[in-house]
Amino acid sequence: NLSEAEWVEKILDEVKEATRLRMIADVPLGAFLSGGVDSSLVVAILAGLSAKPVKTFTIGFKEKNWSEAKYAQRIAKLYGTDHTTLTADPSTVEILPELAYQYEEPFADASSVVTYLVSKLARKHVTVILNGDGGDENFGGYDRFFRVRRDASLENFLPLLRAFGIPLAALSKKERIRKFLEKLKLPFAHRYVTYNSYFLNADKEALFTPKLNNLTLGTNSYKLMEEKFGESGVSDLRDAALYADIAMYLPDDLLAKVDIASMAVSLEGRSPLLDHNLVELAAQIPFGLKVKGKDLKYILKKTAERLVPKENLYRPKMGFSIPLKYWFSGKINKYAASVLLSDKTFSRGLFKQEVVRRMFKTHGEKDDFGPKLWTLLSLELWFRQYFD
Repeated sequence: NLSEAEWVEKILDEVKEATRLRMIADVPLGAFLSGGVDSSLVVAILAGLSAKPVKTFTIGFKEKNWSEAKYAQRIAKLYGTDHTTLTADPSTVEILPELAYQYEEPFADASSVVTYLVSKLARKHVTVILNGDGGDENFGGYDRFFRVRRDASLENFLPLLRAFGIPLAALSKKERIRKFLEKLKLPFAHRYVTYNSYFLNADKEALFTPKLNNLTLGTNSYKLMEEKFGESGVSDLRDAALYADIAMYLPDDLLAKVDIASMAVSLEGRSPLLDHNLVELAAQIPFGLKVKGKDLKYILKKTAERLVPKENLYRPKMGFSIPLKYWFSGKINKYAASVLLSDKTFSRGLFKQEVVRRMFKTHGEKDDFGPKLWTLLSLELWFRQYFD
């Protein structure tokens, strides 16, 4: 029953305390800075608590419409940080075998590349690094939460939609509408899986050979998500989706990515926005204050307004990754093709050659196969590192 202003005060107090606690160190300390909501808020608080300029680090790209470097620079200038920027380009493909070694398992999150690079950069100057991880999961920061909000509002009407909408789906000439109506056949947790997947079941059926299909029998992403939704203990499907992200996506992808990349270079990562007191507070905040109107992380942005320019807060979300669509049109595409279209790869008998070749041929023309190709590349490099 708290007002918006009261929530803002509580959040700000918790973030300040969480940051203060994570500043305790007897070695040099700094922060990753992307210029987005989460890292900017942490750096702003860190700067206010520090007696000397904070060392901040960011990754930029030559692809200006993908790079957040200018937003990070704005925060660095505002708070007088000792800021260092590294510009990444497709030549970073050279570190992919090293990443396969460090992660020790197939790891298809392409942002592992820039996480590793910025960790190596930071380690030249500091031993402990603060980051903004946890803001998206605690406060609803992903575009898919717009769809979660929509789907949750449709739940009471699904019997009617399923009765009349699904048969019409086959007649719809618009692919987007047809796919949406088809997805309404799925339980809510199943639909949520499709919002954050590179390969849907139909994609796997088209790509996998019978050998791989047999190897993966019994694995079911939908069942795992159903279990997480069930153990959330909440009736609001929107909050169940947030819980699933915190229970699965956060530890199995984001935290693993940062921990492995940073510790590979002896850099200790700390996440103020994952302080247990802040996580517990965020769990009490109504979903309508997290995703409100056209704003994701609405209440966190309102909190950050106290310290961060609105130009940094209210801009399109870019995400911390690499521009796969563009890079797979150049050097990385050539490298990936040399690996994935090789006799060695196809001799494993896991993927249908014609499907993989078609991905390379049509990428950038009608479809963006960057994430799919990156996933396959990560898997093959892992095979070569640990099995060949």
